[in-house]
Amino acid sequence: MRWKEGNSIYNRVRSFVALPVWGIRNTIISVVAYNMGAGYKERVRKLIKIAMTASAGIMVIGTILYETIPALLLRIFSATDEMLAIGIPAFRIIGITAIISGMTIMMSGVFQAMNNSSKALIVSIVQAVTLVGSAALLALTHNTSVVWFAFPVSEIVIFLLSIIFLRGIYRKYLGSDSFSVKPLNSSASSDIM
Repeated sequence: MRWKEGNSIYNRVRSFVALPVWGIRNTIISVVAYNMGAGYKERVRKLIKIAMTASAGIMVIGTILYETIPALLLRIFSATDEMLAIGIPAFRIIGITAIISGMTIMMSGVFQAMNNSSKALIVSIVQAVTLVGSAALLALTHNTSVVWFAFPVSEIVIFLLSIIFLRGIYRKYLGSDSFSVKPLNSSASSDIM
């Protein structure tokens, strides 16, 4: 299995696993934007926390799939013995950052909802550059298994960048850099999101 084939299979499986996270992300964009426009900052904090927790929970399932049944996932795509030999370690390496991947997807949605789409674009560009750059450097080892670590490296970099951006957004729009949720006031909590 070559890098291109493996990457293609991984992206298909990742898309399937992350589909609910993308759904929540698309929903959170409008719900957070609406509540920010209505001035419900406490509710926005709560929505972000719920969305981040839900995405992490969903991606825990993804991590379990990547770590426990990578052969089954590969066989869905008619994996040859060569694909299994390379793909099983690849899925296990890539799967170690599935949880933070889901949280990064959600933070990207928050950036868009808070009128900071440029930050989501920067995260995407940094992800592409980091993935390709680290894969190229790791390819110098001439060990395919090592090259797969480009995915966790990329995910960790964009997760840290996203956290920095999210803290700035909290300070600017929500009045703190804390990710804690304060109780909703009675008038805001009575409204339906």
